Amino acid sequence: MKLSKRIVITGIGINTPLGDNLDDFYNNLMAGKSGIRRMTSLDTGMIRAKVGGELGDYDIAGKLEVLKEKLPGDMFKRMKKIMKTAPFSTRLTMIAGVDAYVDAGLLDCGFDRERMCAIMGGHNFHDNYIAKNIRQFDREPEYIDGLMGICVFDSDVVASISEALRAYGPMYLVGGTCASAGMALRSAVTEICTGECDIALVGGGLLDYSNVAY
Repeated sequence: MKLSKRIVITGIGINTPLGDNLDDFYNNLMAGKSGIRRMTSLDTGMIRAKVGGELGDYDIAGKLEVLKEKLPGDMFKRMKKIMKTAPFSTRLTMIAGVDAYVDAGLLDCGFDRERMCAIMGGHNFHDNYIAKNIRQFDREPEYIDGLMGICVFDSDVVASISEALRAYGPMYLVGGTCASAGMALRSAVTEICTGECDIALVGGGLLDYSNVAY
């Protein structure tokens, strides 16, 4: 395929044990810091491994306050409303996605929202969320999460981001184990090169496997 457009990465959002913004992440990397540490948000009494790169103690409320200063009121209101009932993976992925949107300067850039796509790489994001609801169902079937029928699907991650940002173009997931995010990036290039979209938001979702996320 002959490329008809020049494609550039204009914004990045990140969430890691070394930082949830580009400056902190870069500075910690350059300082030789490691994101692997003795875990504090998980009971390690029954396991041999006591260390890991955890995000279970991540301050979501604090990050929302930071974003509140950057986002238009209506966008922040939508984001906060979605995150109130969303599983852990969806909330952290939304934060990174919105960070990338802001970093790209799209808040002040008029564009056709039907020509912005959102593509997520990954699958099985909500294992812990599903497990919790199964245990709750065993105890009290009437009191499982009323939104499980929506939140349980992997597609809810990218749908939540699209709703918060009002992105109305193609919206889907691609999966290829450890190469999932790379496949999502490739799909975004295809969307732009074929003329379907002008802007693509690409993400690699976070797997919530236990009571903490790694």
